[in-house]
Amino acid sequence: MGIDTYLRLFGPDGALLDQNDDGGAVFLGSRIRHILPASSTYSVRLNGFAGDQGDYAIEFLRVAASSRGAVASGQAVGGALAAGEVHLWTFQGVSGQDIQIDASGFDTNLRLYAPDGRLVAANDDGLPDFGSRISTRLFAAGLYSIEVTGVFGDSGTYTLLPTAGTTEYRDRGALPAAGGRRRGERHHRRRRTRGLVLPRP
Repeated sequence: MGIDTYLRLFGPDGALLDQNDDGGAVFLGSRIRHILPASSTYSVRLNGFAGDQGDYAIEFLRVAASSRGAVASGQAVGGALAAGEVHLWTFQGVSGQDIQIDASGFDTNLRLYAPDGRLVAANDDGLPDFGSRISTRLFAAGLYSIEVTGVFGDSGTYTLLPTAGTTEYRDRGALPAAGGRRRGERHHRRRRTRGLVLPRP
């Protein structure tokens, strides 16, 4: 049995971009697949999980990604993945935005990257029939990237659907004295979700 490895990828500024345990092709191996945001020097740190010790081999491969263009909220787009192919879609995110991204059609894998290249979220089998779904909140504005792949390099056609909105709070003023509340209100601030705000390309 080989060593149980744990991989971490750091950016040029030392920020953690991605990490993985047990995602490799061999038992207890690790694998990171990541979109690098810029040409620079990156660092990879490898440890034995929980202090495990042993020999290991590390391999670096460049994977070509096909840029598919921009996508808008509420706009369903389609694609056909060849075996081992990677598709990239982009959108302009807004700080505080709640976003949901669905990929359906066959056994897909979704990954969402922030403008600085950090992995925000990833999902496999979050939908019925092996589709994927990412639901998260964006904490920075900028150009985000959506990566779509087939699990284990599978090929097939898929539909990608992002939906997004922002959640804001309106100040309703101070509560009445002695902990009372206005009629019809449970709190002095009301949460309101407004419409989809991703711009169309």
